[in-house]
Amino acid sequence: MTIESEEGVFGLYNYINLILVFGVAVIGGTAWSLADRRSTQYSNLYYWIRVLARYRLAYGMIGWGLKKAFPMQMVYPTMGMLNTPFVDLEEPPQSWSHMDVSFGYTVFLGFAEIIPVLLLLHRKTAVLGAALAAVVTFNICIANHAYDAGVAVPAAYFALIGIFIAWYDLPKIWDLLVRGKDVVPYRYYPDLSAKWQRWTRG
Repeated sequence: MTIESEEGVFGLYNYINLILVFGVAVIGGTAWSLADRRSTQYSNLYYWIRVLARYRLAYGMIGWGLKKAFPMQMVYPTMGMLNTPFVDLEEPPQSWSHMDVSFGYTVFLGFAEIIPVLLLLHRKTAVLGAALAAVVTFNICIANHAYDAGVAVPAAYFALIGIFIAWYDLPKIWDLLVRGKDVVPYRYYPDLSAKWQRWTRG
């Protein structure tokens, strides 16, 4: 008898999509830099890319968090599951059902994903939210590899987005907390003085 992996026949090669996107990004960035050698300041573009990344990460994680905070994903083992031979169960129900034996733990996992989402929605707390999101989703990625639950690649994708958002402030945080140096905070904000922009700014 062969038990197929939820990660598919490719295993770790499922990460090929992320690798290809990274390769395209490197090629595109290099081509852009060569074609536009005069420009050295991309602050405005970098700002808006980080805003898009924040909302993409928040949008992706909120569904995961709500399904755990209001248990719909990790449900308590049903009679049908308990009467099913163990070898016939797929991997995700096995891992999710044993986690939901502790209702409080499942709810905790949900809020561990919801809280970073709320922090990501405000730019003053976005870095903290991104760092928390990266830690939580990386843990999900590792757990999914261990239990073969099938969402390791999306979790790794979200962890990378969180690292990208937090990367902007990591040198200053390192200097302040590790090296004990005085840090002068600097943030670039685009001109959003129009009335409608005040309500839509990220």
